[in-house]
Amino acid sequence: MKRKKWLWLLFLLPIIPLAFFPGFLFYTTAPIIEGANSYNISYNEKQALDLYFPTQKKYERSPLLIFMHGGAWIVGRKESINFNRFNGAIENLRAQGFAVASLSYTLAEDGISPFPQNIKDIIEAINWLKSQGEEYSIDTNRIGLMGESAGAHLALMLTFHAYADEHPEWSRPKIDYLVDIYGPTEMKHLFLSETLDSLNSFARKLPSVLGEPLDIIQNLMGFDPKKDSLKANKFMRDYSPICFLKSELAPLLIIHGDEDQVVPIEQSRQLIARMDSFNLNYEYHELAGVNHAFIGASDAQMDSIQNWISTFILKQYP
Repeated sequence: MKRKKWLWLLFLLPIIPLAFFPGFLFYTTAPIIEGANSYNISYNEKQALDLYFPTQKKYERSPLLIFMHGGAWIVGRKESINFNRFNGAIENLRAQGFAVASLSYTLAEDGISPFPQNIKDIIEAINWLKSQGEEYSIDTNRIGLMGESAGAHLALMLTFHAYADEHPEWSRPKIDYLVDIYGPTEMKHLFLSETLDSLNSFARKLPSVLGEPLDIIQNLMGFDPKKDSLKANKFMRDYSPICFLKSELAPLLIIHGDEDQVVPIEQSRQLIARMDSFNLNYEYHELAGVNHAFIGASDAQMDSIQNWISTFILKQYP
């Protein structure tokens, strides 16, 4: 039981600091308290974004980094960009003249799958930001993505245009680069993993008012996969970015801990193996002894993470 509770807490990590939001932000010198920012800007009828402007002006129009939060596609908030996992990289990029947008997107609710609306939300956010380039001094020709966990999965889906066959009418934004922080890449192995079984088992033992919203697989799919295996297999393939690699893709930076108990390291290892077969451009860093959300990372490893992210992004615009 202790292990199951521990695994469940890993999924809640993206939102735990919200309970201590004001003090936490000042303690970690979060982006939300640095420089000029604008919050809760609606980009479609239901979703909003926060904009963090450059702390130093280096471009007439700023290159834009778009961040997608984690939270298992069920929980999480755009404000999580302020939690102390990427602050050094975000603030370094802002000091180098970058603007940063952090998005909300559709989450699973009341047994209704967030897919594919969560992907469409990100497309709409990018299109909206492009339409506001002059208003916010954004260079709409220089846009990159960064996602953490579930947010990284959505960023992969968008960068790979993995939705194009099912939704040919949706636009296909050009992305210059992608930073993938322990993102799921192959849904079948993730959904059938021992970890997810433990999480669901723990959720089923909670009172129904708590447990039902946390039945991960059924909430994500919007149906009981045991009752329709063909539909479940199609769902898992349709939302597995690894199935949509192509010979030309934007450069990727992938960072993953080798003791990740939520998104197993094999998810990233399989992706880079497939990328090698396509001779694609990527940079990969595997952190020894590090769990999901970088639990267990040393100070030196955390410093390296900040440097890898900011250096990778800056070199895209020499």
